Amino acid sequence: MTRPGTTACPACGADAIQDCVATPALPVLCNAFPAERSAALVAPRAAMDLVSCRRCGHLFNRSFDPGLLRYDASYETSLHHSPQFRAWAAELAATLARDLPRSGATIAELGCGRGEFLMLFAGAGRRCLGFDRSYDGRLPSHAGLQVLAEDYEPARHGPLHADLVICRHVLEHLADPLPLGLALRAAAASHGRVYLEVPNGLWTMRDGGIWDLIYEHFGYFTPRSLAALARRAGLAVRRVGETYGGQFLQAELALDPAQHADDGAPLDQSLPARFASSLRELLSSWSRRLAQELDAGRRIAVWGAGSKGVTFLNALPRGAEIELVVDRNPQKRGRHVPGTGQRIVSPAELATRRPELVLVMNPLYVAEIAAELESLGVRCAVEAVS
Repeated sequence: MTRPGTTACPACGADAIQDCVATPALPVLCNAFPAERSAALVAPRAAMDLVSCRRCGHLFNRSFDPGLLRYDASYETSLHHSPQFRAWAAELAATLARDLPRSGATIAELGCGRGEFLMLFAGAGRRCLGFDRSYDGRLPSHAGLQVLAEDYEPARHGPLHADLVICRHVLEHLADPLPLGLALRAAAASHGRVYLEVPNGLWTMRDGGIWDLIYEHFGYFTPRSLAALARRAGLAVRRVGETYGGQFLQAELALDPAQHADDGAPLDQSLPARFASSLRELLSSWSRRLAQELDAGRRIAVWGAGSKGVTFLNALPRGAEIELVVDRNPQKRGRHVPGTGQRIVSPAELATRRPELVLVMNPLYVAEIAAELESLGVRCAVEAVS
């Protein structure tokens, strides 16, 4: 557990922490979906005490207790059931593969989840090696592809001499992310590249992405805080930028310190206070809006039983009264939303249950979801939650 009142930034190490805002009590594991509704309703909850670093802008949960979290094969975060996300991931993989040797390259992914992204690199005589303690053996066998259901530990596994090391959406889960940064460096060949991807803390704070706040995420990186962590791990920062509609940060890193670029734009020191105000305002406005819709008797569906949807349902006083929660991921269907208990249904079920309003948790998917509803013959209002 992080020490209450801590003053050390886990990203840059600076002793420059300021209070930001506290959240409502949220499920400590929003991506573990119980089979029984009774278990979902008693899922452990905890509030987040968010603080920020004046030097690098990193936002993190000062009251975080990693002992509350248990990641295993029941943990489900795959986004690859969205055609739009699959197309974006395929384009990203193709971009990262351009600088690899024509054959015989080694690609390592630390925290590879179900392995869908790593699978995009398989072939061309490549060795693709993944590590993730929650891996459930779902991938089909492929020559050169191996996923281990464990964390990569340099002392135990040794150097991987990887041409490309990938780490996507892992660092934000760690109370001390520096050891993973050091592991990424150890896994790379001397000429190798490291690709990092995390949720964009600037998008969360600057653009009102409050539904991305989940207890599982200890830290919310800014470009400066991600670059600072990389430098502390001995990695040169070639580039840090926004991707996927601004919702993710991506960093391209190298082992050669001569490749380090500058740290980018200066921090907006007013951002934490504005974020605290917008969080309170959005919670208040959506609480009023939801009460109006429910009191009018409208049948509402939330599309997206991921981080955003689970936070939305649990952060609002009447979120449990929303009848329908929809997700394309077949691993979630028939299971239940932690905290509020709704049974997660497939899009096809909307054809018979006929919602009057579908709330889309990620604005990037509005067009995709509207088209699917039309194909199902479901005519209703579709609105992005923002």
